[in-house]
Amino acid sequence: MRSRKLFSRVWTVFREFYKSFVSPHSSSLPLTTTTIVLFVSYLHTWKLAPSPISSYLSAVSYVYKMKDLRDPTKSFLTHKLLTVVGRERSPNCRLPITKPLQTSFPICALTPAYPLFGRTAYLIYRCVLITFYRFFRIGELVSKSPAFCNSVIQFNNLSFLSTDSCIQCHKITIRHFKHNTNKQLMDVITCDPTCTLPICPVQAMLDYCKVQ
Repeated sequence: MRSRKLFSRVWTVFREFYKSFVSPHSSSLPLTTTTIVLFVSYLHTWKLAPSPISSYLSAVSYVYKMKDLRDPTKSFLTHKLLTVVGRERSPNCRLPITKPLQTSFPICALTPAYPLFGRTAYLIYRCVLITFYRFFRIGELVSKSPAFCNSVIQFNNLSFLSTDSCIQCHKITIRHFKHNTNKQLMDVITCDPTCTLPICPVQAMLDYCKVQ
């Protein structure tokens, strides 16, 4: 039933394409490779991804197989066009993480309202800061399931370093990280005296510890 609906839609779309761009008369088999290539281009203008386009061509190909005809969807030209379409990527509009961007980061704006937005938002922004300053992998900070919760950083892995009774840095001891085949511990010290609120990683961790 699902395949029947797909085939019906494909041929409805194909007839619309054929009448608009090839001929006002009804199409008939066999179709030329040029027509198939134009059809792929037509689908591409709809912003369809390569996978849906291939599904459309599979529906066309099925009819050719049933009639034992030479299949233009398998031609070299069609294959190359699908390859080109598959290589296209949408431009990456994401901005790089920088200090000015973090200042305007939405979660940063939530942190003063911790009681309102809850502990999760408060914690997420601290994870963003730590990841930014020390290039942590997300799997080293956040577990993907309760079964891995002991593999990420714990409270007892965090300590603060002070000078003249003033906290200057914090130290995180990593027990589980990529390529750690010898199960060695690694200390990561974060200290940025030039940093100002609200993006100071040391002060951010102090604030988080106070609300635990």
